[in-house]
Amino acid sequence: MDFKDIPRPSIRTWLVLLLAVALIPVLLFAIFAIEQISERDEQSVLRELRRRTQGVALILNGRLDAAVGTLNTLAQSDAATQGDERRLYNYAGRVLEQSPSYRAITLVDADGRMAFHTSMPYGQQTFSPFARDLIVKALETNQANVSGPFVAPISPKPVIAVTSPVNMAGESKKCLRIIVLSESINDILKQQKLPQGWIAGIVARNGTIIARTLDPDKYVGQRTSATVLDAINHRDTRLIQTLSLEGIHTTTAIAPIHNGDWYVGIAVPTDLLNKPGKDMAQKMLLLALAWVALSVIAAALLARYLSAQTRLVAAALVEDPTNIKDD
Repeated sequence: MDFKDIPRPSIRTWLVLLLAVALIPVLLFAIFAIEQISERDEQSVLRELRRRTQGVALILNGRLDAAVGTLNTLAQSDAATQGDERRLYNYAGRVLEQSPSYRAITLVDADGRMAFHTSMPYGQQTFSPFARDLIVKALETNQANVSGPFVAPISPKPVIAVTSPVNMAGESKKCLRIIVLSESINDILKQQKLPQGWIAGIVARNGTIIARTLDPDKYVGQRTSATVLDAINHRDTRLIQTLSLEGIHTTTAIAPIHNGDWYVGIAVPTDLLNKPGKDMAQKMLLLALAWVALSVIAAALLARYLSAQTRLVAAALVEDPTNIKDD
């Protein structure tokens, strides 16, 4: 085959190939830059996730420590040390007047008897206390603890109990309890003003949901997801991949509250976590496509111009062959 019969790329093809070779390094650098920026943004969101989780844990620890401090003050009163339950009932009533966030204060024992409930007149027949195992635990360990949510006969809304042992006439056989509405804990979560789409929740040691920013009326009192419960059981405070109760894939940070009686979890949907990187990649892709399209158009126009100039030169040489000089 004659060399001149071998098909050769047109000027337009050469220009397009040249532009492609020039664009490849730029595109590779752009991809690398997007990955680095996306990773940086993701790590920034995850740091914020941890910070907010720890912040909520600190706030709730402060609230619960304040409740325990109130119970300890009552436990050290002369009414408690002298075993005067009626006077202790009156003291508790005055405490509630100064602390409207508390629903009630009760005096209970491990046998399931309630000596008084401040929402009821003193001496009136009461009911058996809930979460009796926590009463026994408080008496055994001589330390305060916090319950999960329950519904008492005189409260249609879920409440939680902060339980602390008290020495009545020198014998530690009873506990004082502060009753708090679960929705007041939910209000604390709402006050955090989390980014849109984030989900926060408070879970008891046994996995029962105490408060939640998303659909609390539906989920308070229900069980948390198996992944979160497993992390709680193993005291795992690493970031974990979870599936929310709504079926949303999330990245979740968990922190213990009051020595692990409760846990706070804040989750960011995976789609939101990856959204900045995806948005940037889409913009870069559109920009690259637009640039390639403009480059192809420019190459086509330049090739057409060069071809026209080549034809003009060739025509001029054919018309006036004397312009061709021998070397």
